[in-house]
Amino acid sequence: YEQKIELLRHEIEALTSRHLIKIVSSSDGIVTGMAIKEGMSVAAQQHLMQVRDPDNSTIATLFVSSRIIGLLHTEQAIRLSFDSFPVNEYGYYNATIIEIAGTPLDPRQSSIPVQNSNRPVFKVIAELEKNYVDGTETHPLRSGYEFTAHVVTEDLTLLEYVFKPLISLREKSL
Repeated sequence: YEQKIELLRHEIEALTSRHLIKIVSSSDGIVTGMAIKEGMSVAAQQHLMQVRDPDNSTIATLFVSSRIIGLLHTEQAIRLSFDSFPVNEYGYYNATIIEIAGTPLDPRQSSIPVQNSNRPVFKVIAELEKNYVDGTETHPLRSGYEFTAHVVTEDLTLLEYVFKPLISLREKSL
């Protein structure tokens, strides 16, 4: 133990004598995105990079409005359409929600990619079934692709969907 303590002391001294901090990954993986560039300043607890798990799963990060977050749950299926690949040629891609943040983020106070929003949003992580899009050509998915998430909040048949307004009026009158 004394050798380990002495080794740690040397590491602490080396860190305090330098002005650089070394960041070490806690697990194997592939860097799929960098949030900063060399020379940029960073804040404490700021995300610096993304590392994809070695099991080769591809994840999508969504920022969901506080107006609909209550309708989402883990293991819920969603469908994604990627902005770079037209839906009529490449279609939709299935994903499953694996994590929902418990606290909201304010887009005005965070560096998150939410446009025209002054409302709090929740970070949602979904795992994609495929790590590529397939249409007229096949393309691997890469970090930074923008997409639209389509979330099914009700499972209705076409007839139920068409007559839902009438059914809800009937229920209100009873």
